[in-house]
Amino acid sequence: MTKWFNETLYTGFRQSHEIKKVLFEGKSKYQKVTVFESARYGRILGLDGVVQCTEGDEFVYHEMLTHLPMLAHGKVRDVLIIGGGDGGILEEVLKHKSVRRATMVEIDDVVIDVSKKYLSSICGKAFQDKRTNLIVGDGAAWVRETEERYDLIIVDRPDPVGPATVLFSGEFYKNCKRVMKPGAILVLGWPRPRDPGLPEALRRRGGVACRAQRHAPPAPHGAAREGRLLGCRDQARAGTRPTGFSRLDAQGRD
Repeated sequence: MTKWFNETLYTGFRQSHEIKKVLFEGKSKYQKVTVFESARYGRILGLDGVVQCTEGDEFVYHEMLTHLPMLAHGKVRDVLIIGGGDGGILEEVLKHKSVRRATMVEIDDVVIDVSKKYLSSICGKAFQDKRTNLIVGDGAAWVRETEERYDLIIVDRPDPVGPATVLFSGEFYKNCKRVMKPGAILVLGWPRPRDPGLPEALRRRGGVACRAQRHAPPAPHGAAREGRLLGCRDQARAGTRPTGFSRLDAQGRD
């Protein structure tokens, strides 16, 4: 009998993946964690029944969320990643030689452990990189309390359910602004880019100038389900766009 992973997060939309083999299924302190081999998209990570990333299309999300702000900034040295337990964002950040320290704050150690074991095609050797500073803890508390400052903050937010709810609050983004260096950039995953009020809410409640951008990933995430929101500590930086570049240009900037 064929087994399916069924996601029904949004009203009027669902997606299903045929399960070839369940690699891990368990309950952490915060959520149900599942990793399975799918028929079409390789290995898939699910949290509380919601797809987080797939081997087949994770690059669409991770690369866009990382390289555009890094190239727009020009010389990122200190990076903060909130969430991102699968290690995909971390792996992309560390491709830039200019980065001297990448601090990743992930609340769920089970997600990190299963990603290291089953999703090495996504995280690579990022967790073993000497520039990685891995913190198992609350990202909202980190930006509220840390004395460190960053050139780039990447908030790898899942959907606004469970432990991730706090990452959608105005207080969280005010604290993000507090730990941004002059000229720093904030970028976050935008699960519902059809919501036109989010950029203005971020400006109003978080005090961060921002630019909204959208992209439509392949099938597992559904057309126009994902977007990207770029925020800047300084108003003048908000209009910054990365200039055209080739693969060789990108390598040369490091």
